[in-house]
Amino acid sequence: MASMLAARSHADSSINERRLRPVYDYLDNGNHKKALQEAEKLLKKQKDFSCAKALKALALVRLSRSDEALAILNELQTEAPTDDATLQAMTLCYRELERPDLVVEAYERATQKEPQNEELLSHLFMGYVRVGRPREQRRTALALHRLRHKNPYYFWAVMSLVLEAAQPATAPAERSTLLLLAQRMVDKFVKEKRLEAEAEVQLYLMVLEMQEKYQEALDVLHGPLGDCLTSYLDFVPQRKVELLSKLGKWDQVNSVCKSLLLNSPDNWQYYEQYLDSVEKLQASGWTPRGDTSEDGSGQLSPAVDHTYAMALAFIDSLRESCKKGGLLRGTSMAHVAVMVRENADPDVLADLLMDFFTRTGHKPSCLLDLSYLLSLCAFSSEDIAKLVDRMEDSLKAALPEDWKRPPDVSAMQRHLTVCQLRYYMSNGSHHLSPEDRLHVARDIFTSYQHGLQFGADLLPTDFQPADNYAVLAGCLLLEQWQESGDCHLLLRLLVALEQALLNSPSCFQIKLLLLKIYARIGAAGLCHHVAELLDIKHIQHDTLGYLVTPVYLKAGHFQAASANMNVALKLFTGNYKDTTDYLIACYKYGSFTKIQEMMRFRERLNNSLHFALLTADKMILELLLEAKSPESLKQVLAGMEIDPVNDKVEWSALTDNRDVRIFREWGATRRKLLDECLERTRREEMVWLRIRNLLLRLLAACHQLSQLHQSGQPSPCAAAGDYERPLANG
Repeated sequence: MASMLAARSHADSSINERRLRPVYDYLDNGNHKKALQEAEKLLKKQKDFSCAKALKALALVRLSRSDEALAILNELQTEAPTDDATLQAMTLCYRELERPDLVVEAYERATQKEPQNEELLSHLFMGYVRVGRPREQRRTALALHRLRHKNPYYFWAVMSLVLEAAQPATAPAERSTLLLLAQRMVDKFVKEKRLEAEAEVQLYLMVLEMQEKYQEALDVLHGPLGDCLTSYLDFVPQRKVELLSKLGKWDQVNSVCKSLLLNSPDNWQYYEQYLDSVEKLQASGWTPRGDTSEDGSGQLSPAVDHTYAMALAFIDSLRESCKKGGLLRGTSMAHVAVMVRENADPDVLADLLMDFFTRTGHKPSCLLDLSYLLSLCAFSSEDIAKLVDRMEDSLKAALPEDWKRPPDVSAMQRHLTVCQLRYYMSNGSHHLSPEDRLHVARDIFTSYQHGLQFGADLLPTDFQPADNYAVLAGCLLLEQWQESGDCHLLLRLLVALEQALLNSPSCFQIKLLLLKIYARIGAAGLCHHVAELLDIKHIQHDTLGYLVTPVYLKAGHFQAASANMNVALKLFTGNYKDTTDYLIACYKYGSFTKIQEMMRFRERLNNSLHFALLTADKMILELLLEAKSPESLKQVLAGMEIDPVNDKVEWSALTDNRDVRIFREWGATRRKLLDECLERTRREEMVWLRIRNLLLRLLAACHQLSQLHQSGQPSPCAAAGDYERPLANG
């Protein structure tokens, strides 16, 4: 009998699917009117066809007839369908209506009818993830685990406890209780030896660290569970270093870092951790004891270096052992870092930096390495200038005739490094007269033209080795133009940079420099062209949007500004949906450590200062372009949903996500000025946002008051006693 019912159900399902196929096809092809007609035909033949109703609602949503669609969906909610096709169609409707809460309601009703249905419970869990209800997530995950004893469901519940504890509204006592419960849930599985996946062990470590139980987390890494953590190279030793540092066990930190450096002698992160441990040990006067190993079994291996002298000996041994394997930057940089910590004489440090330049000056990375090392040294501008002079003298000694026109790429890179250091680190152009600065820029452009031969066979997508010559000369001429205001100089600069861009179409630094200059002179059309070449997309609309959008508005290019804002706002309006999809993927694939990171990313985008500015500017622009009569003004304001009385902006939560360091600034003085400028402009943008926000609320209030005056009704603010506080200042 049961087999007959199952066969009949399958046959009915096949028939329904065949009937619905035209509706699905029309929806997929974007022919929503035809899909609506086909769905109505099916409903005339079979009035209680739930899936046809849901698809009709979907067609209505896509035809912008949301009220009719919601009426059908409300009817379906009362019917509480349980078949997957209907629920999926309803989910699509609610997603497009931006009502994830109603998706949850649909699956709650379905699971009440079929509480043993694993698929429905899984969809309900994911629905709770979408709306951010960790307590209900935990309850549903445990129901799934009781139904099907699968580890992923159990750890969904554990992760839900972690999220509940991490919520800002959770009291400290409740947070401790929730995390302790999560730990005990995992402890139970550990005792029963039921942990199956690496993600489960990582979640266990996360729970322990959130409770600051670092020793217990360290014991997990030392035990058999630590052997499960194999996905990332050196993951276990790195986590040991982090935990041991928090516990203040610097001798063990030192030993683990030494073992990491023996395997990866050019990893700078390991050097920093190693030198930090040496500094702590030397400052505390630590001496070796008889039993200091991690597991209490004897001496640490490798042996602990507890003085800087021992650290230097270890670094030298690394350099000697790796001579055959090629040039290592890490050992030389670590040597300089040790001498800086030892407060060595500036002349000694200068000799070490000169030696580093001699070893690595032919590498493009040398400039960044030297800029970092110079930031560690307490060098004055004069000291840096003397060091750069020494480097230049070494170039002249090696190539007396051709040091400015190097014969190969390596020699060219050394010359380029010296030129960049002189400008970026020693503020070399500020003491020059305008004529000398122009002469230097001309020489650098000549070196650039000479260096183009070394990239003659490169693809258009490759960077030219000499690109940074053009960027450097462009920066010099830009400074000169800003001081002099000479339009002829500006024209020469733009021609030179545009030519450099033709030679290297992929060099983003040249594009950024052009964008900065065109923005300064208000050339909005050319800004638009360069922005298209940069191909700003996705998160870059938040980090780099400040370079483009204000230019259009200031130049009065309102249509271009509107188009740019529409593209940028899609990132922010789609943020919640996109990140929620990523969260669901994290649960499905067990990437628990990424869930909180993804949630923080979502909040940072939601609270973006640029997003708030874009929203306000877009509203003002719509009022300028669309409100041409009282009726159109009414429609535009109705669509904006502005609250005249209450300021809904969370000012304290706004974050400035601008990426200003994409422009190269290596000098410590320049970085300080950049930080000061960033903070000042952030405050200014906040003030302008408050003004724009207040302007919009004033316009909405005036419009509402005029409408009430025309209709003869009293003001709702006065009726509510708000006449003394007409506008909240936020």
